[in-house]
Amino acid sequence: MSKRFSINMISTLTNQGSLQFMIYSGTMNADRFILFLEQLIKDKGQKSNVYDNTLYSF
Repeated sequence: MSKRFSINMISTLTNQGSLQFMIYSGTMNADRFILFLEQLIKDKGQKSNVYDNTLYSF
């Protein structure tokens, strides 16, 4: 029998319609988000919109 697991994804869409994403396990934290942004700047070098479908409760 297989065990269940989950993965997460963060993605961005450029104004020209190019999609870039990163799949990761665990939770999103500042270090992981900065890594994603650094890779985005390195690869694209242009403005992008980052979409976050995280639910926040206060």
